[in-house]
Amino acid sequence: MIDTYKSWGNNPTPMAWSETFTALQQGVVDGQDTPYTTIYAMKFGEVQKYISDLHYLFLLEPLIVSESLYQDQDEATQKAILEAGQEATAYSLQWLKDKEAIIKEELVSKYGMEINALEDEAEG
Repeated sequence: MIDTYKSWGNNPTPMAWSETFTALQQGVVDGQDTPYTTIYAMKFGEVQKYISDLHYLFLLEPLIVSESLYQDQDEATQKAILEAGQEATAYSLQWLKDKEAIIKEELVSKYGMEINALEDEAEG
């Protein structure tokens, strides 16, 4: 993440998480990089006005299983494990999109935050 921000010409400042709210409040940093759920939970809307919706990084919880345990399963069970993982991934993605839509509305209505989207994102 740091290298990505540097490549954009920014000067990222890693800091202790516990200091982030105060740093935003006092203008020590200009912004922070967290998901919408974190912005809402940490009440960053009280100390920052803008959100830039970058879409440069997206993480889902991985399906992790012991390789030896997986290999010990018959082909049908292995297939079921992989299909369940694909289904869980799709569900997780949709849940996140739905949750973020609700949170975005609350950040705008409760804190008056402005959410900016990149106009040329599809060109990337």
